Amino acid sequence: MKERFRDYCRAKDKPVRMFGIDVKHRWNTTYLMLRQLKGYEEIISVFINSLHFRRKFLKYFTTIPHLYCFALVLDPRKKLEVVEAAFISIGDAVGLDYSEAYQHARDELFRVFRMYQTKLSVVRWVPEETPQKK
Repeated sequence: MKERFRDYCRAKDKPVRMFGIDVKHRWNTTYLMLRQLKGYEEIISVFINSLHFRRKFLKYFTTIPHLYCFALVLDPRKKLEVVEAAFISIGDAVGLDYSEAYQHARDELFRVFRMYQTKLSVVRWVPEETPQKK
């Protein structure tokens, strides 16, 4: 947490500082702590909000349901490549690797396409599943 705050301060061109803590049995530590924080109100507020947003984001998107991928691919304005780009972008933003999730979603989508192809006797080429890593 300290490292992230330090990096955030540097990114915002603010001097990196360590702030004092409030000691309950010393009468002036609250005043000293608040005085040290002067000028950092906005940076601290934005930093805390970004941490809160990241936690909320990860709560819902640590694993991405296949249904989201299917909806994105079946949308006529999108392509399978968009799903891959989205996985890469989201993964980079939150520091997670979604490459296996993408491959699994891709394989599942092609499985559904093959089922559709078999059921309706549609003759079209559908790529084979991606070989599983061992």
